Amino acid sequence: LAENEAELASVMAHEIGHIAGRHAVKQLKETAIASGLVGAAGLDRNVAARIGVELAFRRPNSRRDEYDADLLGLNTLTQAGYA
Repeated sequence: LAENEAELASVMAHEIGHIAGRHAVKQLKETAIASGLVGAAGLDRNVAARIGVELAFRRPNSRRDEYDADLLGLNTLTQAGYA
């Protein structure tokens, strides 16, 4: 639905900000710890995959993560030459 290249670039930069901020990894760890699923040996890969799917489809990013992605995305846009 972007009306121009700059709008599309801003959405992409925001999503790249989530990756750079490792927001999904952080949420995965927090969910596993809160669920008591992390043992001395760490988190089982199957459990990690199940939690990852749940996070991707059912849980929104926190406002803090959204703000962080905006800041990181703005930096990416500036470096790419967008106003």
